[in-house]
Amino acid sequence: MDATRLQAELQTLIAGEIRKVADSQQSLSDQFTALNAKIDSIEAKTADFAVAGQVTAIADEIADEIAASGKRLDAVQATVASLEARIDDTSHKLQDLTPDKLLGDLPGRLDKLEQQGKEPGFDPQPLTESIQALQQEVEELRKKGSNKPQAAGGKARKKA
Repeated sequence: MDATRLQAELQTLIAGEIRKVADSQQSLSDQFTALNAKIDSIEAKTADFAVAGQVTAIADEIADEIAASGKRLDAVQATVASLEARIDDTSHKLQDLTPDKLLGDLPGRLDKLEQQGKEPGFDPQPLTESIQALQQEVEELRKKGSNKPQAAGGKARKKA
């Protein structure tokens, strides 16, 4: 019975060890499952971090565009202020403009023109008479020149 007893103790020991191994395997399996879940969670968060990095880059781009828009808005406001000043200046100039300033001393100018109309102007009659007299003299000289015979040898006649 010693052998049987020894065999029974060994089987009891082996059965206990098999249970311990099975429990250890189950514990390791549970730990692997938990570890895989944690790894999956970390991978998901890492993917979210990549998206968050993109969001940060987009936010930086938007901030740059907002700053540039602010500068453009400042330039537009400066231009508008300049235009408003010019419009105000032009408005004041138009308000100061009166018909008297635009036309000047119209009655005085009309009187001056009427005075000039009464003064004797250029009389073309003496000039016209002188031109007619010169034309008659030229015609007479032509008639005299055409009545004279030309000298032999083809000499050219003198011009009067």
